Amino acid sequence: MVRVMSLTNSFLVERKITKAERKREELVRRGHLSTPEREGDLTIFVAKTPVHTDTALYLGAKANGLSPQQIAKMAEQREAKFNEEALRIEGERGRQYASVHIMPASRLFLDLALKDREISGIVVIGNGSVNGIDIEDADSIRRYTWEDVSKQADHLKTGAIEQRLPRVLDREFGNVPFGTFAVESLARVYIPAHDCFPDCIADDGSYVQPFSERENLREQIHDMNYVASRSGALALAS
Repeated sequence: MVRVMSLTNSFLVERKITKAERKREELVRRGHLSTPEREGDLTIFVAKTPVHTDTALYLGAKANGLSPQQIAKMAEQREAKFNEEALRIEGERGRQYASVHIMPASRLFLDLALKDREISGIVVIGNGSVNGIDIEDADSIRRYTWEDVSKQADHLKTGAIEQRLPRVLDREFGNVPFGTFAVESLARVYIPAHDCFPDCIADDGSYVQPFSERENLREQIHDMNYVASRSGALALAS
C-alpha cells in the first residue's frame, strides 16, 4: 500500500513539474519578460520568525531542553540575522538594479511581485527549504513553494531569484528550487551551498547555481533529488 501511494505521489509531482516547465517554456517563447535587470527593481523579501509550536525551530529547541523564553529569544536573534542580510544585499545589489526594496514576506506581496514586470529580481530570506519560504498565514505557518511561484508568474524575471533559505530537501519527490519557473535564465537561480543557513549567513560565494542552461531541466531536477536521497541529504523540515 505504501509503495502504491509513493508511486501515485511521484506521478502527481511529475505532472506538476511538467506543467510548470511547459508554462515557463511558453513564457520564454512569447517573450513575456520583466524589465531588463539594470532598469528594473530588486525586491528582497524577509520572513518573520514567529514561534509556533508546530515549527521545526520550536520542536528542535524544546527537544534540547530550552524554555519557551529561550526559544523566543532564539527566534528574535534569527530574525535579526535575516534583517542584517537584507540590508547587506540592499547595499551591494544597488549597482545591478535601478532600485532595491525590502519587504516583509507574505503571500500577497509575493503574488504581486511575481506579476509586477518592473521587478526584475527577487531575494527571499527566512526559514523553509529548497522548495520555498515559510510565511505566516492567519494563525499558522505555510510554505510558499515553487508551485505557488509557477502558478502566480505571468512573466519571467530577467534578473536573479536568490534564496537565502535552508538547503533542505524536505520532500520524498519533487524537490525544486523556489525560483526555477520564474526566471528567464535558469543560471540565475541561486541556492545556498551549505546546510548551516540560517544559523550562519555566508557571503555570496557560498551560494550556487543548481542548474545549467545547456542541460535538460527535468534531468537536472531528477539528479538533484536522486543524489540527495542516495547520499542521505534528504531531510525533514517544518
